[in-house]
Amino acid sequence: ISSGRPLSELITSTFERPILMPHQYARRYEAYMRGLNRSPRTIRQRSRWAERVLEQWPDPGQATTTAIVEWLGSLEQQSDKETLRANTLSTYFGDTKAFFRWLTIAGLVLDNPMASDDLDRPKRRQGQPKYLSPTEVERCLREAPKYKHMEAYLLLALRAGLRASEIAACRGENIAEDNIILSGKGDKEAILPTHEALWRLAQEYPRRGWCQRTSASSATT
Repeated sequence: ISSGRPLSELITSTFERPILMPHQYARRYEAYMRGLNRSPRTIRQRSRWAERVLEQWPDPGQATTTAIVEWLGSLEQQSDKETLRANTLSTYFGDTKAFFRWLTIAGLVLDNPMASDDLDRPKRRQGQPKYLSPTEVERCLREAPKYKHMEAYLLLALRAGLRASEIAACRGENIAEDNIILSGKGDKEAILPTHEALWRLAQEYPRRGWCQRTSASSATT
């Protein structure tokens, strides 16, 4: 048997667990994560990764621990950046483990190949921070108005310290003259002071939602 598993075990597993089409696994997994109130970002990321796993094993019950680890190792070689490779591999490992945990809970896999206590998640490597010099910051802010919404994105990042995901979620109603209130990492409410430059720019946007600037001098597309 090409999978390396005994014929009797393959026959038994076939009769004891349902085998779905790949899209059915993916749809049920997504519904499971929604039921656990996972963030939309987590659901998207893990759903996409589950689809990739299913491309490799249309019947995930045939995946073995060794085969999974070797497959993840082959993906690692696709990047020539050491820090990216280590951190991305750690993410891939965690998402794969989460998917097979659900498969086991759902009775779609009899034995979780990622459950071994000896199977440690690859360590993430701390990359060096990349930052802009004060001169570069000023140049970015000077050029930003030429591009649609870029000034708002930069001010939210540079003057409020927002992450990319928080900038994407920020709406007019989140910004007041004195503070910015939004849901941060882990759904924790964050209250940040509003920089005067950010508040001035906010007057050019609707006070609710994230729409076009209302200023006559709004940036080009």
